[in-house]
Amino acid sequence: MMDLYVPLDGDPTLIYRSSQLDAVRELKGDANTPLLTAGQLIEFIREFAQMNIYTVDERWCIQLLNLEDAVNDIDVSPIWENHSNTLIDVLFMAVEYICDYRIPELNDMQ
Repeated sequence: MMDLYVPLDGDPTLIYRSSQLDAVRELKGDANTPLLTAGQLIEFIREFAQMNIYTVDERWCIQLLNLEDAVNDIDVSPIWENHSNTLIDVLFMAVEYICDYRIPELNDMQ
């Protein structure tokens, strides 16, 4: 799983990859420059899959489905699912899955 940095003194919707913080500090002179927002992650995921995001107890859960599937259809099974204690973690896990598996799979179909 990626190391993530969410500033405690700033907007909690701002997300930073820890590996990029040094480059951000060098270029901007400010470690609190946003790299991605939760909304941008969701929009990226939505380009490649339908999704369900929900909570169970203290866990955030995400399910990805094929674009042509209706997420509220009982007969549809997710193509991938995962969970974590934070929303940001499940979003990044979904983006990693899409980049590693979904994009190559869709490219092979063309």
